[in-house]
Amino acid sequence: YALTNMVALFLLLSPMVRAERAADAAAAKGAAPPTALPPSPSGSPVALATLLLELLHFYGCLFDPAAHALAWDRGVHDERVVVIGRRHNSGALAVHEHAPLLIFDALDATNNVGKCCYRFSLIQKVFRCAAAAGRAAATAAAESACKGVPPDAEGIMTAMLAAADDASAARAACETNTASTEVK
Repeated sequence: YALTNMVALFLLLSPMVRAERAADAAAAKGAAPPTALPPSPSGSPVALATLLLELLHFYGCLFDPAAHALAWDRGVHDERVVVIGRRHNSGALAVHEHAPLLIFDALDATNNVGKCCYRFSLIQKVFRCAAAAGRAAATAAAESACKGVPPDAEGIMTAMLAAADDASAARAACETNTASTEVK
């Protein structure tokens, strides 16, 4: 349920993340960045593959569960909006001080659905590996497309899933080796 909330929150948050990335790129080139970020998920449609790679990159590389919290809130017109903020272990959030991940439920703003996600770093590793494999496969497909070979969408997805499986298998092997060492 926590991962489902994370995906939903990212889908609502992605236009702002994309706009911030464009502003950073513009600033790096010396151009004036836009004065405001888009307030809502409007604008041109984004390919599902792009959203998947952005989600994997965001939660695998940018999101820090020790420093960030995700929550739903009510907007100006009572619509649901996403809030990503810094973790504060004071006030109302003090109860969640020891929670490994702060993701508040869309239906109950006091329920932290990430409270039992103690191995979130493993999920982040799988996301990082899948994002890197997806980028590499997409780059190879783009190079092939320049040579007239149509891209193989299934091949890209297969590479991402294989990288995620490799990350999981590597972790399982590490745990097995640790367990066998402890038994001796």
